[in-house]
Amino acid sequence: PDGQEDRELAGVALIEGDATLLTDAFATKHLSLADAFRSLGPAITASDQFGKLPYYLRASTIFPYDDGLSFVCRVFERGGWRAVDRAYRRPPMTTAEVLFPQRYFARVPARDAPDPEPPGPGWKLLDAQAFGAAPLLWLFEAPGGDTDRELSDALERARAWAGGELHVFGRAGKTAVGLTLVERRGAPDLCASMRAWLKAAERRGAVRCSGRVIRATLRS
Repeated sequence: PDGQEDRELAGVALIEGDATLLTDAFATKHLSLADAFRSLGPAITASDQFGKLPYYLRASTIFPYDDGLSFVCRVFERGGWRAVDRAYRRPPMTTAEVLFPQRYFARVPARDAPDPEPPGPGWKLLDAQAFGAAPLLWLFEAPGGDTDRELSDALERARAWAGGELHVFGRAGKTAVGLTLVERRGAPDLCASMRAWLKAAERRGAVRCSGRVIRATLRS
């Protein structure tokens, strides 16, 4: 459902991270090195095609398995498989909790970000989504879809996320994106990070900041 996208992705990360850890544990115990190498053949072939996809799509596909595994490992360290099982009764609510497990253990909730504003009169809302720390990280890792433009300390910059909303607007065949972010207290300057991203991405738009609320508007 609308508004639950980040929460759903965090839940998938728990599921896939759990499955990946279990698979790795089984392989380590029961498969020989030769068996492990043989199983990599199809994966290597698929990765050739996968590498041709846009970075944002690749990152969102890998996230539940890679970052999900890291998250589940942190949970496992606190109590083994019983702790992992208990996590299903209180799953992570945001991708920030997956990326930064200390927020999960401390039960740090996300803040409700203000709705993005349309860029002007006559713009119609086409779509509304929650925008989490993981998607923000992927923007910083590949401004304009280009990993060569990655911002320095991308993960540390994404740590500043405390809440986010993304709206897509349309008017006369044109589209615009409104993004509102809330900066976490004591975190890196998220306003400066968004301005650096906009410049690196070479996108038409603007970033406005007021207190700990950052508003970005992007036009096609």
